[in-house]
Amino acid sequence: MKKAVLAICVTVGVMSLAACKLDKGELQPGESKTEKRSQDGRWRTCSLPDGSEFVLTADAPNLGKHDAFHSGGIRDSFAAAFHVKYQGKNVSTTLTSFNDDHPDCVNYAISENTVYALTDEAIFRFMAANGKRGGSVLVVSGDGGHTFSENIHPNALEKPGGNQQIHAAFQAIGYYRSRFRVVGGQYQLEITDPLRFDKFLLFVSADGGKAWTGPSGSVDPTVFSSTEVDRKRAQFASNEWGNKVFEATTKACNQRPGPGCASATGAYWDTQWRACLSERPAPACLKSLPDPTPRFPENEAGT
Repeated sequence: MKKAVLAICVTVGVMSLAACKLDKGELQPGESKTEKRSQDGRWRTCSLPDGSEFVLTADAPNLGKHDAFHSGGIRDSFAAAFHVKYQGKNVSTTLTSFNDDHPDCVNYAISENTVYALTDEAIFRFMAANGKRGGSVLVVSGDGGHTFSENIHPNALEKPGGNQQIHAAFQAIGYYRSRFRVVGGQYQLEITDPLRFDKFLLFVSADGGKAWTGPSGSVDPTVFSSTEVDRKRAQFASNEWGNKVFEATTKACNQRPGPGCASATGAYWDTQWRACLSERPAPACLKSLPDPTPRFPENEAGT
């Protein structure tokens, strides 16, 4: 991994990146240590280190103008988007501008008296001025959660105009995951492909989110933690390998249908994968190992 803007000590989680001593002036949002969910998934709680929390519920009693024609499965229905409320010390604030369609507790954070809420898949409860809904939201509170800013996300869809180069960058990457932090008064927001985690785009603002510059691209993260990225890359590589082995076993069974037609193929390539993992990370094994091919008992006898 390349060096980040400042020295980053790896911890479990993303929003709390530095376990070592921070440089003066650097704010690192606190990690959500716990996430509680109801059995039916209709509410969840993102607990913060100072005892405050974000409570997200899937009940939205005052739905907006788009409800008449918004339809689909439960995850796509407007009423299933999570309503966001911050509950801090002596304060409870409902973030009425948006619902979070896919909550990620690591993106709800606090650092000292500054509270952050970031979502990649927001649904606005009321039609925006330019007639658009959806998109991403980043709101910041400087008074401990009593009030929150307007949406300062660099790809905010409800703002007329805006930086077209930045909008184009978001459209080019399509579906993404993001992380946010503040370093020496500079806002840093980074996005990546949520499956491969193989390219990162960094956007920065020096004026509290009024104007953003970027993106600067890299194959290594600046805001995402190395721990999370390595884990995600390993998961992706393992899934890719599993797909390759499945294709090989399917070919084996097409060639010789019958009980146990996939056994020799699966066992052989599983052994190859485990042997490689004992020495190298999963992404390196995915690149170095040959694509799996059908294996049969006579192959094993002759090798």
